[in-house]
Amino acid sequence: MSNSDDVEIHAEENHSDWRSECGKEMRELVENKFSSSHDDKKQSTGSMMLMKPQFSSMFYKLYKAIRDREKDEDGFVSLLKSTCTVNKVDLATIFNNVTPTGDSLLHVAAEFGREEVVELIASHYPNLLSKGNKKGDTPLHVASRAKNVEAIKVILLVTSKKAELIDKAEFVMLRNNYQRTALHEAVLSKHSDGVVLLLDAHRRSDLAAYWTWNKNYGCKSPMYLAVTIKNMVILGHLLEKIAIPSDDQAISSGDSPLQAAILERNTELLKYIVRQGPEELMYQKDERHNTPFHYVAYAGFLGVVHIMSKCSSPLFAFQQNLDGNLPIHLACEKGHVQVVKKLLEIRWSDAGFCLNNEGRNILHVAAIKGHANVIKYLLKNPMIHRDTVNERDLYGDTPLHLASKKLHLWTLLLLSQDRNINANLVNSEGLTARDVVRIQCKTPMTRQEFLADVILRRAGVLLKANMLGVPWEVSANEDWKVKDAAETLILVAILIATVTFAAGFTVPGGFYSSDDPITKQRGLALLTHQTLFKVFMAFNTIAMYSSTIGSTILLWVPLGDLRFAERAYGLAKIFVYVALITMPVAFLAAIRLVISNNTLLADVISVIGFISIFFILFVRILGRFPLGCRLPIFRQLGDFFIWIILILFYGSNDIFVEDDGEIDRESQDDEANQINLVRKYYSLLSRFVAFHLPCFGLPLSAVRT
Repeated sequence: MSNSDDVEIHAEENHSDWRSECGKEMRELVENKFSSSHDDKKQSTGSMMLMKPQFSSMFYKLYKAIRDREKDEDGFVSLLKSTCTVNKVDLATIFNNVTPTGDSLLHVAAEFGREEVVELIASHYPNLLSKGNKKGDTPLHVASRAKNVEAIKVILLVTSKKAELIDKAEFVMLRNNYQRTALHEAVLSKHSDGVVLLLDAHRRSDLAAYWTWNKNYGCKSPMYLAVTIKNMVILGHLLEKIAIPSDDQAISSGDSPLQAAILERNTELLKYIVRQGPEELMYQKDERHNTPFHYVAYAGFLGVVHIMSKCSSPLFAFQQNLDGNLPIHLACEKGHVQVVKKLLEIRWSDAGFCLNNEGRNILHVAAIKGHANVIKYLLKNPMIHRDTVNERDLYGDTPLHLASKKLHLWTLLLLSQDRNINANLVNSEGLTARDVVRIQCKTPMTRQEFLADVILRRAGVLLKANMLGVPWEVSANEDWKVKDAAETLILVAILIATVTFAAGFTVPGGFYSSDDPITKQRGLALLTHQTLFKVFMAFNTIAMYSSTIGSTILLWVPLGDLRFAERAYGLAKIFVYVALITMPVAFLAAIRLVISNNTLLADVISVIGFISIFFILFVRILGRFPLGCRLPIFRQLGDFFIWIILILFYGSNDIFVEDDGEIDRESQDDEANQINLVRKYYSLLSRFVAFHLPCFGLPLSAVRT
């Protein structure tokens, strides 16, 4: 026999010896009554006091003895015996005492890994096993949280021996005040050995199951927690033990491990669950009948969609939730172009077949959410039938109608320019898309309402509401108040008047002095003979008088007549715009005049000035250009200006992407989004100019240059 075998046999004999000796002493302590026999009143009073959950001095000594690993089980039993003898109390009275947190001595022993002490106490007082502290934790909860695998083994072993008193399966399922079992605590502590022990101790699979916890106990399942702590080892143990019931029983209530991984946005765990878990996991539905495919499509995890499409039946991508939405509907709703592209490859029939409970196809969903990137991809996809773009939902609305309701400008522009569009279709109320825009317009129209109406008008969409007798109830635009706008404009006008008035008496170059030899020149400007000086004085004077006239007109606004006030505001705005344009010209002329001796600096200042003045004029033209004009040259310019306005002011709300649609905004940070946005707009503008310049007789080589 080897030396190692001798050591093991010797250890087993020693272990058996301490269990036999200590067990015998514990039985004697249990049977003995240490209370005084001749003082019944004192005995009764003392016992009642000690039965209360208080942290007495004798209990504190025992508490310290358990925490002190240098004291073995023999020393603990001896201390118990001396405590009972000196204080004349029963052993049951001692074990009924608790710490201020409600922990019994069994809790303490389980926490600090004193498995021998756990066995001694639990074997003789098994009722302490199911006793909870102030948090509802049993000793098994405490041992699991502390990762004391030996203590867990001892507790489960004693439970098996006391089967007539404690049902092990029910004992393992005991929950604390947070509705967590010992398995929950082992998972949260990342204690894989404890997880295995607790799973083996349970006779049924519902401890590992996920669909029972939210529904029956109002808490997350151990499997859900394993996903949140990102522990694949523990998750693997749980997946091995799980048994999937039938569809009508396994309503996951949002507790599926796949759903948890999606919410945690952890693609690695998602792939692991799909590959290692039972296939039935991918078919489980939540209370809204959303499958994991719905969740993945909604979150935009392309890699997981690819894996799930391979691991499950293709028809699974056509499972509907309670709203009738397929996974591709949710991908369109969130604007995930790559996911939409992948799901379209799982082809059953034309995508127009994919209708939800409201009769809406994927173009409807993308249009109402304003995802122009999805719209553009779908319109160019050969899998989309040409009639899909004109399909009506249950309310008779086409995708163009839905985009009009939400005023999604980019989406309106794309749909209205599609060659398959029938732009004059009416909905159930007899309204065209342009009618939908007009009905919700306010007085005065917002810029977004105006642009939506212009885009549809240029696409040839007619107004039919008045012809059908449908009344238009135009509401006031409460966000725009003429009085507030006039107050802002008059401040600008007065500021311009003040600056230009002061500039008229501090002219560039200065004045002749009062003691100048030539009497006629005294007090006159020095540079009156210079052309730039004349330009300065002319434009400065125009700016000063224009702003003054504008300010005077704005004084009519508070007179009480709303229509008159709006007319006055519009007229005053013209004069203020003239002042805003002429003032920079006067400033440029003055600066150029005083630095004319430095040619390089003068040229740089001139370039900056001309660019700024051009920008001011361009912005003014954008605001006043007749976008609805149908004359050929104005029509081409109108298209160009519409694109520029959308790019500058509406790009963040209705984003446009490259032709391939391969940009997933959810996976990029803000800085990358801004860079991509600039690149997209530059590319878009270049293509637009390249397409339209030949209409003006200019060669394409000019664009390429």
